[in-house]
Amino acid sequence: MSARLEVVPSQLYGYGELLRRNAEAFSGIDSYANETASDTSGFTGAMAALIPVVQGGTALYSETLRLARSRLLRVREELDNTAAEYEERERGIERLLGTVESALDGMRV
Repeated sequence: MSARLEVVPSQLYGYGELLRRNAEAFSGIDSYANETASDTSGFTGAMAALIPVVQGGTALYSETLRLARSRLLRVREELDNTAAEYEERERGIERLLGTVESALDGMRV
């Protein structure tokens, strides 16, 4: 069974923009984690031994967010490329149909 598939390039661009905004939100979360959540300035005594653990956890979290951001941006780029390919195909089909229409008009008596 074959299904009809319709692609709307403007919607692909819209999804890409949504992915970009989500990726930017990851940057904000990363900044917050590095500036606030990993603050160990009050760690004294036995708690001072946990400073490397907190720093390591923050570094791992930051790297995960950077990776997720880069993957989202890569998917956005692929969506934009796909939308551009569909638009180019549509223009090619329109040109071909215009050529056929002109040829048919030339055949009319």
